[in-house]
Amino acid sequence: MYLFQWLKNGGRQPDVRVPKGPPTPPGRRRYRFYGHVQFVGFRYEAKITVRQLGLTGWAQNQDDGTVIVEIEGETARIDEFLRVMRAVPRFEITEIWTEDLPLSGTETSFEVIG
Repeated sequence: MYLFQWLKNGGRQPDVRVPKGPPTPPGRRRYRFYGHVQFVGFRYEAKITVRQLGLTGWAQNQDDGTVIVEIEGETARIDEFLRVMRAVPRFEITEIWTEDLPLSGTETSFEVIG
């Protein structure tokens, strides 16, 4: 579903569920999202979701039509980020490449690059 179709249909988003219970270990993960993920507000949605979950990192469009997102924080919250992004109806994610990375520990926010 494209952005304007989504807006016409009410623009409902999946609920972000902040994990309850004891904190999970911190982690850092890089995702490369394939499919119809550019020009549909993907990076904007990532930024909103990451902020709701208290994560840090960045998102950037790639020349090949993919979007790379790196995020850091509690692993349960990172998993919730991925669940939410998969559930957004206007995105047509066909594949997700995942890589675990070492913690940076230096970021304080989430940035949309380029």
